[in-house]
Amino acid sequence: MTRRIQVRLFTSLIITLLGLLGPGSVQAQDGGGWSSPIRLSEGILDDAGAPARMLRPSTAADPWGVVHVVWPVQIQEQTAQIGDTLYYARWSPDTGWSDPLDVLYLAPDHVMEPRVAADNQGWLHVVWTGIGHIGYSRAPTMTALESARSWHPEVQIAAAKPTQAAIAIDSTGNIHVVFCDGSDEVSVKYSNSSDGMTWTDPETVASGVRICQVDIAVDDRDQLHLVFGLGEVGGKAVHYTRSEDSGRTWLSPIEIDRKDARFWELYAPEAITVLPANDGLVHLVWFGAPAAHRWHQWSQDYGQTWSRAVQLSPDLRLSTSPPGLAIDGLGRLHLVSLGGGEAPFGLYHAVWDNGNWSPLVRIVDSGDEMTDIAITQGNFLHVVWDKMADGDFSIWATDAMTDAPTAPAKPMPTVVRITSSQSSSGTQAPSAPVAEAQSAVDEALRDQDTSLRTEPAPNEGNTLMPMLLGAMSSGLIIIIVVMVMGRRQVR
Repeated sequence: MTRRIQVRLFTSLIITLLGLLGPGSVQAQDGGGWSSPIRLSEGILDDAGAPARMLRPSTAADPWGVVHVVWPVQIQEQTAQIGDTLYYARWSPDTGWSDPLDVLYLAPDHVMEPRVAADNQGWLHVVWTGIGHIGYSRAPTMTALESARSWHPEVQIAAAKPTQAAIAIDSTGNIHVVFCDGSDEVSVKYSNSSDGMTWTDPETVASGVRICQVDIAVDDRDQLHLVFGLGEVGGKAVHYTRSEDSGRTWLSPIEIDRKDARFWELYAPEAITVLPANDGLVHLVWFGAPAAHRWHQWSQDYGQTWSRAVQLSPDLRLSTSPPGLAIDGLGRLHLVSLGGGEAPFGLYHAVWDNGNWSPLVRIVDSGDEMTDIAITQGNFLHVVWDKMADGDFSIWATDAMTDAPTAPAKPMPTVVRITSSQSSSGTQAPSAPVAEAQSAVDEALRDQDTSLRTEPAPNEGNTLMPMLLGAMSSGLIIIIVVMVMGRRQVR
């Protein structure tokens, strides 16, 4: 085991043990518990041997407690845009954060603004904007880090002049994608697929003037919630709509916020994002007046009616990208956002609980364009962000335990072999990568059953002790982990 992995395991171990000591002993909303930032993009060079440029990571947690991160990297030095190669890294309870892997090289095409989602059937899905089209790929969750061969070659969803895309997966595995298209007039378009290989013709949901930004999410009824901003530079208005029939029809969009002419035009509503929770709760967060401050509005009936909008803080403003949102095991909304203003610039975290926002906590004093957040097993926060300093581009991550209860661990998935004859459309299915990955998946599952963990995973505790022992199990878990770590040191 390398020293880098040992350090990561030790950091995750300390955070996990503190979380086991009792509710509230490590609370991210109080500013404690964040691990030392880890540079996920260590050692990535362009084709000239210089540190590569990269921005805008995206992250998602799968149902088995693993976190997945993708980001675009510029390998061809002469290309002006940032993004011709898709990189991937992951966090797991056993190993912490992995080294990065280049999984798709698309030069001279682009892979810009990638967004990742994990389904409940063992697949990762990524969508991005390319040159003249929307691109898509997928990989088995269990083997996405093993080799680039696990990733399916790019599938072009639709021809477009895209500026941004977003993705969501429903409980049946259907893939829903929205994107901004500037081919004629700027418009928001929607497409879906059951397998990622064939896609419906894009449908125009809304059209605007010059600027477009989108986000999409699925609730516990498999309803689709779509938000978008349309207008001039700096934004003009942000809107919400939903589909109650898996994207076949959409309700008429409603306006959430509109530019206030009293304020400087750069700070009109924009960068809106949506996240459903359970039991009808839906959250919207966006940047608005008077100076790109964060605003929040929520619905308790699946988007039929909405609360009044509230400002998170008068101190946090500025930024260029939407905040990251996630729901913990207590139903609380966690927000991470880059910004500054009256507050010092940095990456901030806040928590919404029963109608109230916690004070802002600055996680780090750096950042550039994009941040994102994922939660594993209901209580372990994972935050990623990009950073650019003196020409050095990098992707970073940090973790923290909250006082929410740990959700029960789910069995690890297996990867089903898919042959071309099983493709419903007759289009060649990704049988080769899946077949090649199957043996590695089986071996990984066997190893998981027999190996002794060196770190108590946040979602599982120690596998030698049943979680149903309740409060007494926490003390026993700590003793066992300390003994195991000591024995490994003796070896």
